[in-house]
Amino acid sequence: MSRSLSVTRLLTLLVFFSFGSMLAHAQFRASLRGTVTDQQGAAVPDATVTLTNTATNQKMVATSDANGIYQFNALGPAPYSLSAEHAGFKTRVLDNVQIIPEQLNSLDLQLEVGEVAETVTVSGTTQTLDTETIRAHLSESMSKYKLPVEITIMNDLPKNAVGKIDKPTLRKRPVETR
Repeated sequence: MSRSLSVTRLLTLLVFFSFGSMLAHAQFRASLRGTVTDQQGAAVPDATVTLTNTATNQKMVATSDANGIYQFNALGPAPYSLSAEHAGFKTRVLDNVQIIPEQLNSLDLQLEVGEVAETVTVSGTTQTLDTETIRAHLSESMSKYKLPVEITIMNDLPKNAVGKIDKPTLRKRPVETR
């Protein structure tokens, strides 16, 4: 009797902790992705991008890829500061970056030519691009106007896709005639 009670308690604790870890994991699904460019719009590869949680001073560092793309995943709800630096450019700092929970956020950074010791700081609230709202409006517009060709780049990408897109995918949709 005592042994079965111990096994039951052990299984109950195991289920409880498993469920608790799933809940904790589900709370931090926001991500931030963007492109680091120069003033002419050319990608800046190997730029050091730092995302700082201003409430805890915890820092995450990423390096932009050959296309200038950087990404941070599993972001919790908090105020952030974002900075980018690369040799030959001024350090760019964005304060008060607001992350929209539970989705991919987008924030591009443009670097100015200069020395890393020089810093360009943008204060105030920096809003990320709300990709979920854009996706909804795009889908609604495509349906409303019954366009014959639907550009499905955003719909074909997983929420936290990493990598480059070579060319857009086009999918033909039959045109309704009345």
